[in-house]
Amino acid sequence: MNRFGYPKIPLKPEILRILAENQCDVNQECFSQVVHGVDIVCQTTSDVIKTMVVVLATLQQLYPAEDNSMSCRVLVMCNSCDMAQEMVKKYKRFAKYFPDISIGLAIEEEESFIPESPHVVFGTPIRFLDLFRKKIVNVSHLRHFILDECDKMFEQLTMRRAVFEIFRNSPHKKQVVMFSTELNKNVRNICKRLMHEHHEVYVNHNDQLCLQGWQQHFDYVEESEKSKRLFYLLEILEFNQVVIFVETVTQCLTLVQQLIKLNFPAIALHGQMEQKQRVHHYHKFRGYYKRILVSNITLGQGMDIKGVNIIFVYQMPKDSISYLDRVARAGRFGAKGLGITFISNEYDAKFLNDLQYRFHLRISKLPEIIDLSSYIEGR
Repeated sequence: MNRFGYPKIPLKPEILRILAENQCDVNQECFSQVVHGVDIVCQTTSDVIKTMVVVLATLQQLYPAEDNSMSCRVLVMCNSCDMAQEMVKKYKRFAKYFPDISIGLAIEEEESFIPESPHVVFGTPIRFLDLFRKKIVNVSHLRHFILDECDKMFEQLTMRRAVFEIFRNSPHKKQVVMFSTELNKNVRNICKRLMHEHHEVYVNHNDQLCLQGWQQHFDYVEESEKSKRLFYLLEILEFNQVVIFVETVTQCLTLVQQLIKLNFPAIALHGQMEQKQRVHHYHKFRGYYKRILVSNITLGQGMDIKGVNIIFVYQMPKDSISYLDRVARAGRFGAKGLGITFISNEYDAKFLNDLQYRFHLRISKLPEIIDLSSYIEGR
């Protein structure tokens, strides 16, 4: 066992350096299985765990100096272009210790970059399949087949078909690693079809689901009064940046228009936007050109915005995982912040009670007076 607690793994000096310098949060069970070449499906909602396992485990197993093949060695397929871009950024951050490893990105045509004989390629299944069919990317010697949020990929028929076509056209002998937010019977059965041996890893991260340093409250508001209540809270609360989650595109656009009329610096981010526009809006918000983001989609993996210190769940999502994903991905662990969930009916109240019981959360009633020091750094 080395000094980082990983049994029987002779880690590369560069990996040891990354672990030492960055204080990385890596789940030992998942990391150990992947490094040893085991096929696994890991159920977790932790972006940190997923990213670090993918980055460190593949960097540990790649030896470009001994590899003369033109084939891609590691394929990481993501549920969206946004997630693929963010994963590439994280990967490059640590791949700087491995200058011989080349990295590609297979998303929208104008955003893609595929070097000659890339070792690692990130992308969406449909775009990657297109590049494979055009013989731009070679998978004849692929060693690692990785799916992030496979449960969401499998929900979409075209994406699922793309995954299976790529899988069938790559070597039979390869490692398969999948991450899933939920692991129900249907997802589990599909996963089994892609794996030589079925190993499952469950990451117990309930303590991480409630953002450390964040105050979480609920507020009883009639449906017809929600917008008025939101505007009032935005007037009285101090904030750096705010994310407001709604459920539909119509609600997203309507609320943004209302906010702009009241001179709030708001911008929309919704599922029907073209990829280019969505990325443009995201960067405008991240760059502080806009301070309020209204969205009906979960922010992609790694898409944390450092300035966000208030999150509104304007409308309750359909399931608990969506709720946790939205709050956890919009906020930052260890930073101060304020989460406010609007409750307008019995369904909302029951949903929140069940959520608190299942994940051991504490979400209290919004007080009339909120201490600035509880949600703003340096106060």
